[in-house]
Amino acid sequence: PNGHYNYLGLGQSTTETFSYQSMDSLGAASNHGIVTITINGENDAPLAGNDVGNVNDNGILNAGPSGLLINDTDVDSG
Repeated sequence: PNGHYNYLGLGQSTTETFSYQSMDSLGAASNHGIVTITINGENDAPLAGNDVGNVNDNGILNAGPSGLLINDTDVDSG
């Protein structure tokens, strides 16, 4: 539901449980039924953020991995 379980990685799971009851047209109620849904995680793709750098002609752009990856996210990483 709307990304609520995106934090689940591949091989992880959680459950949601709810109960329900039905009534007929005369108002007689059934017993309570219980539904349990197991949500299995998957490997969601990471999201890359845009990066900008400046360098002089014939210069070297020094941007280590932490500089390039600081604005990238992966919902599976917790």
